[in-house]
Amino acid sequence: MQDILDVSRDPDVNYVWIARNEGLTRFRGWFPMLTGYAMSKENYETFQQAAWPGDRDATITTQPFWPEENDETIIVETHPELSHPASGLPEEEANDMLEKLKRRHGRPM
Repeated sequence: MQDILDVSRDPDVNYVWIARNEGLTRFRGWFPMLTGYAMSKENYETFQQAAWPGDRDATITTQPFWPEENDETIIVETHPELSHPASGLPEEEANDMLEKLKRRHGRPM
């Protein structure tokens, strides 16, 4: 869920759905894609002023890929303590690598 929220905060990233794993796609499902602006600034401003549309034939909704909770669902409530950063790198080295990535991409991550 946190990954979805993180991607949603970036105005230059959109979710893309690929329906088949064949040809050049080699991927099936939703994934984030850096796209820049999905529409012109003029269209964006027009849509900002419009009322949110109600459900109709053109409305696209997404459904989760995972099943509903049932009697066999296991809900994890605890996690074992980590003795080091998940990457296995010393924290200072991991932070340095993150800063280099931020500079390379020219924006906050």
